[in-house]
Amino acid sequence: MREREQNYDATYHVGNTRVYVVAPTVTNEEKSRVLANFHQAGWNILEKLHREEARE
Repeated sequence: MREREQNYDATYHVGNTRVYVVAPTVTNEEKSRVLANFHQAGWNILEKLHREEARE
């Protein structure tokens, strides 16, 4: 049986097993949206910690 040639983003060897990772294709717009969501989540956490600290 002939294997198809495939490009992988990462290959891991665990014992006798190979794990191939193929990263998803992400547009710049999607990257920006995800980074903005992470940024907002970080600020939300900091604001919550600040409010909790102020109550003490």
